[in-house]
Amino acid sequence: MGNVIDNSLFVDVEKFNLAVRHYTTYNLITTQR
Repeated sequence: MGNVIDNSLFVDVEKFNLAVRHYTTYNLITTQR
């Protein structure tokens, strides 16, 4: 059970990091214009 919880948490963190990365890149592109 612990492994399942850890894996889902890791996936959530990965999605969060990806979203933050996309958000920051989007902001950089919009601010440069």
